[in-house]
Amino acid sequence: MQGQGTPAQGQLVVHASYSGFARVMAGPHAVGPIILVNGQPTRGRWGANVFMLPPGHHRIGAKLRQTAMGRAEVVVSVAPGTCTHLYYRAPMTAFGNGDLGSVVR
Repeated sequence: MQGQGTPAQGQLVVHASYSGFARVMAGPHAVGPIILVNGQPTRGRWGANVFMLPPGHHRIGAKLRQTAMGRAEVVVSVAPGTCTHLYYRAPMTAFGNGDLGSVVR
């Protein structure tokens, strides 16, 4: 008889990037975005950010710095034993919205 444990987790990968123009403005040491998983902020980095999550629906957001600048948010479903990819693109300007979704833009 198998013991009851926690259900298998799923993997979420948030790929964070910004445009060439924004990269020039930010410089080579640009601080990565803040990634929010169900409202909990985590300091992200440019590139792949990996999160292990329980199965179910999760509200995922991303923004720049501690403000709402570049904010984008989606709800994603994570299944046990699978890998879900999201792509965050920072805005071109300081007052624009970011883009977060399952398609690279």
